[in-house]
Formats: sequence, structure tokens, C-alpha cells
Amino acid sequence: MGDDIYSRQPICELAIKQGYNFIFVALASSHKSLYEWLEFLENSGEVVKEQVRKYQKNKLLYYRYKYVNNVPLRETEPSLMVNWYEVEIYDKAKNKVIY
Repeated sequence: MGDDIYSRQPICELAIKQGYNFIFVALASSHKSLYEWLEFLENSGEVVKEQVRKYQKNKLLYYRYKYVNNVPLRETEPSLMVNWYEVEIYDKAKNKVIY
């Protein structure tokens, strides 16, 4: 696991070479091409979406999940193909995303 600073192709390739799986944050501000792909795929219905309702301390929360597999990490070739995942927690009472 690592922050956005680790989600660059050379570090990802090094992790794979060492036999590791990884989960790295990839911010839209530093991965413009990746997020352009995600926007295209979401608009074409290719992004899988799930929502689960949970009560936590008498509060209704919605856990929203989105994912897509096999998207290019960067614009430059060759690009590592990665899986992307997002989780969001929505508080119904506050009418806002809390995570």
C-alpha cells in the first residue's frame, strides 16, 4: 500500500518484478490519462458499480464501490495495465460524502 507518490510506472514495475501485488493511490491530478480513460469507460457503462447500505451507530451509510480492470496507468507507451478501484461512503442524514 502506498500514497500517490508510489503509483508511478517504474515503482509499480519494480513491485511486480519482486513478486508483490500492490494497492497505490492514483490521484486525478497526477494521472490525467488514467482518469480520462475512467471517464470514457464510465460514460460507456464499462465501470462496475455497487452500493451497500449499512447502519453504523444508528446512522444510515451507503458504501459505494466502483472498479474497472485493465486500464493503462499512463499515456506513454508501453503502459502498465492496472485495475482501478474506488470506495466512497455517503452519509444519508448529512447528505454528503464522508469518505
